[in-house]
Amino acid sequence: MERFFHPRSIVLFGASSNPKKGGNQVLQNFKQYMERQHYPDLFIVHPRAGAIEGVPCFNSLDDVPDNASGTDRIDLAVIVLPVREVMPVVRACIDRNVRGILIESGNLSNDDKEAAAFAKEILSLIRGKDIRIVGPNSIGFNVPDLRYCTPIKHYSEFLETRERNVSIVGQSGLFVTGFVEWFFDTTGHGQPFGVSNIAAIGNKLDVNECDLLEYYLHDDRTHAIGMYLEDIRDGNRFMSLLKENRERHRKPVVVLKAGKSEKGKQAVSSHTGSMAGSYTAVEAVAKQFGMILVETYDELFEMLSIVCQYPVLRSNRVGVISVSGSGCVLSSDFAEKFGMELPELDDAALARLRPLFPDWAPIHNPIDTWASVEKVGPQESFNRILEVFLESGLFDSIVLMTISSPFATFDWKFLGEMQRKYHDTPLVVHFFGGQSILEHTALAKEYRIPVIGSFDRIFKLLELAWDFSRRMSRVHPGS
Repeated sequence: MERFFHPRSIVLFGASSNPKKGGNQVLQNFKQYMERQHYPDLFIVHPRAGAIEGVPCFNSLDDVPDNASGTDRIDLAVIVLPVREVMPVVRACIDRNVRGILIESGNLSNDDKEAAAFAKEILSLIRGKDIRIVGPNSIGFNVPDLRYCTPIKHYSEFLETRERNVSIVGQSGLFVTGFVEWFFDTTGHGQPFGVSNIAAIGNKLDVNECDLLEYYLHDDRTHAIGMYLEDIRDGNRFMSLLKENRERHRKPVVVLKAGKSEKGKQAVSSHTGSMAGSYTAVEAVAKQFGMILVETYDELFEMLSIVCQYPVLRSNRVGVISVSGSGCVLSSDFAEKFGMELPELDDAALARLRPLFPDWAPIHNPIDTWASVEKVGPQESFNRILEVFLESGLFDSIVLMTISSPFATFDWKFLGEMQRKYHDTPLVVHFFGGQSILEHTALAKEYRIPVIGSFDRIFKLLELAWDFSRRMSRVHPGS
């Protein structure tokens, strides 16, 4: 898969000199990547142009010269052409022994029967050869650390690769374009985790989710894996990889599986031409091998923000620190609903907390901080309570809930210090609302503290993380 994630030679079909067209946008992406990596072997096949954006053009693939490295094997061919022109180019790439072919065009043919026949022909032509194909209907890859991306939209800025990262694969182009842009605009208000790789695999003529899962499992810079899947092509291989993960890598694999309903299955077929398969079977695989199943995009991203930072939850014991009494009551309800425990505070913790509260104020877990906020101020109250909760050893995850306003704000620097000091204890934040929510959410993500948008979803996600940890703990590494 390295030929797709880190190509050293690229030939582009469908480049355009018109900045408004996708063929020009993808060329700009490749130019900035190749120039940054100091790779000279970027070529265009074009029937008329001599050069586009300073990149040399050739009338046919046969005319493309050997690479500067002295080999005539091209790592990656990218096809951004009208559907009727795709198949002849794919045949030419196979004849030239191009190592990787990315088909960004929507299909192999506008006729379904002909497209199926073309797919069968391609698989026959590449059988036994070191040639892999992604797509059709795939906008490909995004590798932030390399400033490399393949979509038909030019990107001059990239998400961050950090100390701990997720890698994502989806059958929809949303995961390469919409996902990236969501974290750049005001809706996403901050990137919640480091990103190693993103891939959109489209109709999966050849490369499928198993190839990406295997690649991510062996990628040292990937610590958690997110997948949006509409179908699973090779169930046995998929299970074998999950088994390998359970016994060796132990990386959280979070899956949003579409096509649960009959209407959803029909929509899957319409989108990628795939059969959705049985969701019950996917649930059984998740239970057996520790895969984490979620139900929405929000759950997928929020779950990744937790397990990327905190891959293991030691227990289901949760401490809740809320600026609102209603938050305490609802926490109790949701904790019971999702099987999480809310241990009571011991005498030592109570003795340390009592000076922060008026004599009349009750002190429990979940803890209502409002009386303490009025007595000592919001930052002193939250800081000292959080410190006691973490140092008590009573809790293996902490939930902080407040209103995103100056009168109830956190000391973000202190929260960041606590997060680093107690790096094995998940610390998650929820805002009831407030005029500063965008600013404060961005601050939380800057300090690598997950923000969960829905109150009840906090406990659902913690339960999923706890269930994953229990399943992983039942197997000894290397067994």
